[in-house]
Amino acid sequence: MYRLLEDWTRGSDISRHVGYDPLTTGCKRRAGVTGILADMEETTKRRSMIPAWAWYAAGGFVLAVIALAVIVAVVLRTSQVRVPDITGATSASAKERLAGVGLKMQVTDRLFSATVPLDAVIAQRPQPGTVVAGGSVVQVSVSGGSESYAMPDVVGMTTADAKKVLAARGLRVTIDTTASDKPAGTVIASFPSAGVIVTTSDPVRITVAAGQGSTSLLLPTNLSNLTFVLDPAPVPGVLGDVTMDVARRVRALIEASGGRVVVTRSPNDASAAITSMSRLTTAKSAGAIALVGFSVAASGSGGILVASVPSTTTTQPFYIRATELSTQVTNQLKQALPNVRATVDSNDSILMNTGTAAVRVQLGSVSDSNDKVTFTDPDWADKVARAIYKALGQLYGQK
Repeated sequence: MYRLLEDWTRGSDISRHVGYDPLTTGCKRRAGVTGILADMEETTKRRSMIPAWAWYAAGGFVLAVIALAVIVAVVLRTSQVRVPDITGATSASAKERLAGVGLKMQVTDRLFSATVPLDAVIAQRPQPGTVVAGGSVVQVSVSGGSESYAMPDVVGMTTADAKKVLAARGLRVTIDTTASDKPAGTVIASFPSAGVIVTTSDPVRITVAAGQGSTSLLLPTNLSNLTFVLDPAPVPGVLGDVTMDVARRVRALIEASGGRVVVTRSPNDASAAITSMSRLTTAKSAGAIALVGFSVAASGSGGILVASVPSTTTTQPFYIRATELSTQVTNQLKQALPNVRATVDSNDSILMNTGTAAVRVQLGSVSDSNDKVTFTDPDWADKVARAIYKALGQLYGQK
């Protein structure tokens, strides 16, 4: 019985308030406050057994863990990531994709566009594939969609002011200069003219005064007793007969210089009656010193393409003369207009079989939006005609 009592008192809290004397056969209770103070003294003695350095070590360990957690968070935030390509995506989708790799998005501007859908990303900075720190900001330009409006009136403005006004509306501006009594750099005309409905991204042209002493007059050229063939190929699907329009302008310049002109078709001919064979027959019977053809491509890249004949057994008798004509026409067109190229064409039956110096000027492409606008520009047609007339004058003009 004694042993059971001893075991129970050692394993229970009663031992803290009941004094157990192993030399006696019983227990005696500690009295009041004295017993409690004794208990506190014993507890303090037991705690004093843990060295002070152990408490400092434990605190230092906790601080180290916290510091490590902070460092890891900073490292994760500033880790290097590769910027994804978000062009073409909607702004919401782009923002979500950037957030997925730890980047932020900032819309810096909205630009009108005829090709990029409304609210889609047009451009981004930094560029796709750039490695940046996590949490960095990617700046984007977002499409404001297409907009149609009246062409602003820029006549009378300086070139810089006119460009600023037109570019702010999303128009693509080209500049021509011409002789004028207006101060140099003053806009004297625009195409389209003020008030015509245009659409964002349309190409427009402004004509600027070149200043005192400049001239756009053609030098007189004597082409008397010389015959030239002009071959304006029909262009189905194009508003207006652009090849015939250019041919008429060239014809007027040649005839004003005393030359004779044969055109291989009439503007009144039915489309079914206009064949390559009928045009070739007219060209061969003209006895001309040179032939210049005009065409428009049904597809492909835009711009002016000057085609001549390759050196073959068939073309050898007139290959050198055709090459000279092609070189002169190309050079004169390059001085007057941008985007002019030269090539050879062995599939053009009229060039290959006309028997004289011959070139074909492809005026542009139906599938190119810039060219379709240019085809309706009378100033452009006049520049093409003047360039070809100058080339003919350089080769065949008589003193």
